[in-house]
Amino acid sequence: VLGMFRTTTTEIVRHDVVIPARRKVMLCYGAANHDASVFEDPLALTVSDDRFEEQRFCLRVDPFLEAISEIEDPEFRITITAAEEIAVIVRVARGRIEEFAVEQGRACLLNPKGFAEVAFDNILEVAVRKEKLNLAGVTKLKIGVALWHGGLPVDILPSEAFLEVPLGEENASWPLEPAKANPSLEG
Repeated sequence: VLGMFRTTTTEIVRHDVVIPARRKVMLCYGAANHDASVFEDPLALTVSDDRFEEQRFCLRVDPFLEAISEIEDPEFRITITAAEEIAVIVRVARGRIEEFAVEQGRACLLNPKGFAEVAFDNILEVAVRKEKLNLAGVTKLKIGVALWHGGLPVDILPSEAFLEVPLGEENASWPLEPAKANPSLEG
């Protein structure tokens, strides 16, 4: 769902453009979600908090409730890339979590609760267990958030790049883990 169509009932003027009565107009969700007259930084992924607990990485994402209010039952896809990529998929129905899943290596894991915890009450909260992330040789986590509906992407936040979260004690996060040796290269 990229937007919605409406028909004007009367002639209107919008941004110095006259739109006659009985004409089709389209609201593009991507344009509305990035409207600089509404959002201070329209291309920013609003992460209200990311933190490292001893055994979990926690992320809180403000999903722009005004923007998703027109989307019935949205789906959030959070990708976390360390040495490997995982995806946490959260389906919301009527403002509550309907279900969530975790994908790793293109496979859906059978026990998502053993991997992550999720909560949604106007803000999406995701906590991923440290032991489930391959951090060997990694200096940062890359985080991506996509909003989906009906199996198709609606919009990607941020639209240009992933959020990068540095690792290492100097960044108040988990200590760096050395890269694992590749046994096939050892003599």
